[in-house]
Amino acid sequence: MAVILAQSSDNKLIGLIAYFIVDDRQTFVRRFERIHQDLRGQGLVRKLREYARNHAKPQTSAIYVYQRQCEFTERAQLFP
Repeated sequence: MAVILAQSSDNKLIGLIAYFIVDDRQTFVRRFERIHQDLRGQGLVRKLREYARNHAKPQTSAIYVYQRQCEFTERAQLFP
């Protein structure tokens, strides 16, 4: 599992993405993404996805991307 954090220039957490590589390094599973609510709609999640995909490429022989939706019973507060 890898968790990639995105920080602002003043070192505040603005987003994150987590992924797994499974099936004998054949499958890239993007598990979840979060972007600070004040920064949504600016294309940051797309950049995080691209970074994660490029980060995973050297570790896999073929990449198939799946995103699984997580169901939460209680909303986690990730950003203070």
